[in-house]
Amino acid sequence: MAIPEFQSFMLPILQLFDDNKEHNTNECINKVIDEFALSQDEINELVPSGKQTLVANRVYWSLTYFKKSLVLTTVKRGLYKITDRGIKLLRTKPNRIDKKVLSQYYEYRVFSNQETSETTDSKRTKELEENDNITPEENIDRIFKTINKKL
Repeated sequence: MAIPEFQSFMLPILQLFDDNKEHNTNECINKVIDEFALSQDEINELVPSGKQTLVANRVYWSLTYFKKSLVLTTVKRGLYKITDRGIKLLRTKPNRIDKKVLSQYYEYRVFSNQETSETTDSKRTKELEENDNITPEENIDRIFKTINKKL
């Protein structure tokens, strides 16, 4: 089984916080490892830069999207707590949490430039849709590989 894309991590991570307690990054990583029954090879898989695991990278991006949406708040570095907004989101019993769900929040739209740069340009819209399931770091790596191939 391949490691699920980062948006698949969002619901299990937010559910971890449903107890209204503070949780750290490692707890979030362990939650998705358990949730998706990841193998040791998958757990050890690194991002192209080799500086962190792919699982940790996807957890960090999920947490970033939650913080920007004001669904989680940072208590201190690496320690998070659910907000009232996050509790309300969980109470809707979503089947999935992803960028589309988070786009209901103004703060997320500002963070993702949806609020300030709405566009009808179909090429730009297609690019956004293609990049929807990958983290920004994975997108940078893909662009880097494309440029190198062209050079």
